[in-house]
Amino acid sequence: MKKFWLLLGLLFLVGCSEGDKTTLKAFELSDEIHKISVTGNGLISYADNSEAIFDREIVIENVSDIQKVKDTLQNATESTGKITSEGPLFVLELTFEGGYSKVIDLWYYTEANTGRFEVEDVVYQLNDDSVPQLIELFESYREQKV
Repeated sequence: MKKFWLLLGLLFLVGCSEGDKTTLKAFELSDEIHKISVTGNGLISYADNSEAIFDREIVIENVSDIQKVKDTLQNATESTGKITSEGPLFVLELTFEGGYSKVIDLWYYTEANTGRFEVEDVVYQLNDDSVPQLIELFESYREQKV
């Protein structure tokens, strides 16, 4: 009888330890992106006065810039953290070769060098190394618009 309880206890421990292992999925884009429209308050220069802040839009059609954004998104991993009630800093609309689109809500925090995005109710954490490159890319387009 002791062997039975010992075996049952071991099976319970093995079952609990297996439940702790979570596999986080990477974000995947299988189709070719034709263009990326980026809208958000992060695209404007903030004035010293407290005027209203309006959304601005940039359109990325350069193949190498599209690839940078795609690589950044695909290097992200699914996050187990919760999303806050804060609205997205950017909204990305990816338009694919077939004419369909996918909308992605994006947040990044320059000071903390972190970022995340949400697509189809799943939150992904950006790779820390990708965040500065993404900021630099968006800023280069912002400077062209000003």
